[in-house]
Amino acid sequence: MCTLVVVCFTFSLYTTGRQTAHASSGRVDLIVYTDTTVPPFYGGHSLPSSGSKVTVTALVTLQNNNICKSCTYLWKKDGTLQNGVTATPDATFSFTPKFETRVVIGVEVRDSSGALVASNAQVLPIMKPELYFYEQNPLQGLLFRTLSNKYLFIGEEITLRAYPYFINSSIEQKDLLTAWSINGREVQTVENPYLITLRKEDLRDKTQLTFSVRNLKALLQGVEESISIRL
Repeated sequence: MCTLVVVCFTFSLYTTGRQTAHASSGRVDLIVYTDTTVPPFYGGHSLPSSGSKVTVTALVTLQNNNICKSCTYLWKKDGTLQNGVTATPDATFSFTPKFETRVVIGVEVRDSSGALVASNAQVLPIMKPELYFYEQNPLQGLLFRTLSNKYLFIGEEITLRAYPYFINSSIEQKDLLTAWSINGREVQTVENPYLITLRKEDLRDKTQLTFSVRNLKALLQGVEESISIRL
């Protein structure tokens, strides 16, 4: 199984680049929570992907450093108003990306009089799920170096570990379909469905190893990759 990592990104109001922001009497930071998996050794952020839930929270600070308790929020996704045209007291907005490669989330924050407190917008990249192979060494454990798509088999036996990235972490195991295949022929694994042990005597001079994982309840949540193994 992959390890759930809930990652928080904080985007400062005054950061330059792809972010745009305008302030009146305060500032608003956008905090993005992504519900996707990455390996426990991965040093980067867990990123949103098609079919996974994304939650954005607006954190408002007034000029006197107080928290705005009576603010209302007008959320926009790719410039389109959400929740109709009426501002909402909800400082959190959730959505599930589909086929987009990026999404622009914006918010306008107003006080009880209707005056603009602050506004902000952030470009969020939407990833496709990815899959990488790693060697599981019996003495050293998991080797964190990603294997290239052409692997030279050395020794008599090797165990490989498939790690999917950016798959929805809320998927139940029963809704995940995993499969290993060797040269197009599906093979069964005994214990961990993400591990496979290969023996030199069972392989050809050139072997194509493929692993796939699919969410049976969400067509966009799936990935398949192959690695070529040479003796």
